[in-house]
Amino acid sequence: SPNLPPEDRFRVTYLLGEANYMHGDVSAARDIFHGLALKFGYDRQNTLFNWAICSLQLGDASAFKVAFRELEERKPREDLLGELLFDKGLMEAKSGNASADETLRSFIEQFPHDPQTAQAQLIQAELRMNGQPPDLIGARNALSTLANSGDSRVDEKADRIKFFLAASDPSQTARSVQA
Repeated sequence: SPNLPPEDRFRVTYLLGEANYMHGDVSAARDIFHGLALKFGYDRQNTLFNWAICSLQLGDASAFKVAFRELEERKPREDLLGELLFDKGLMEAKSGNASADETLRSFIEQFPHDPQTAQAQLIQAELRMNGQPPDLIGARNALSTLANSGDSRVDEKADRIKFFLAASDPSQTARSVQA
């Protein structure tokens, strides 16, 4: 409707973006959220966040950077930026991108109290342990800050990585690996 007030036009278009995303058309959703970010000032943080997430999922690093920077300039809730940076590191790790370790390191430094920090340290340890060549010292360093997270799942995964690190070390005896 050409007579629809701008705020209502924004809401309808935003819902269309969400619907496209939920139905798996991430490209259309990204285009909608990007357009909303350019045209409207309403709910700008969520619009920029959604544009960044869609860009990240589509592998569009330059659009992600632009959306992330714009979001950062708006001084949003800290959890929005943390979630974006963690998701970026996770997606890079899953795709085997070498920059995953750096992204996760940046996430840990910038958001040390984020609930996903322990998970980021685990991913870093795995990346370093499974690298070519393996960086066993780097993996141990990533785990050293975890100590005892209080989350039984994180602690179990950390113990599993520690076991594989010990087993990968030729200087370890079978008894010390078992311990």
